[in-house]
Amino acid sequence: MVREFRTLEVWKRAIKIGKRVYDIIDTFPKKEDWALGSQLRRAVVSISSNPVGISGELYC
Repeated sequence: MVREFRTLEVWKRAIKIGKRVYDIIDTFPKKEDWALGSQLRRAVVSISSNPVGISGELYC
């Protein structure tokens, strides 16, 4: 059984995707960075946080 979320493959992939999205956001014009960039950052953080929450619920 997996007890540490950092060992979950889904978490590792979410972090890689997050890094890619942040790199893409860095290429946005300032106007888009403020609106769309902010929303994308929140979504990426949420994606990588979901496996962490589930992992904690399974092993509490």
